[in-house]
Amino acid sequence: MIIALIMWFGISTFGHADNLNKWVWLVTGYIIGLVSTVVGIGGGTMTTPFLVYNNINIKNAIATSAAVGMPIAIAGGVGFIIWG
Repeated sequence: MIIALIMWFGISTFGHADNLNKWVWLVTGYIIGLVSTVVGIGGGTMTTPFLVYNNINIKNAIATSAAVGMPIAIAGGVGFIIWG
């Protein structure tokens, strides 16, 4: 619900995603991958709002989140096979 409200009202940061530190990308990627795997959803569900929040064009955010969906699914599947 929070993500939907952020996107509905167009809330975003003042900066651009290019200005984020490397650790922000790593932590965000880890959290998105972890939650996506546990819940069983594609990573795009959370990647798109994160990118839009950081002033990425919506079309580019959707394309990027579609591209990261497969690696998240593969990593989640391998993780469940190993620890499952």
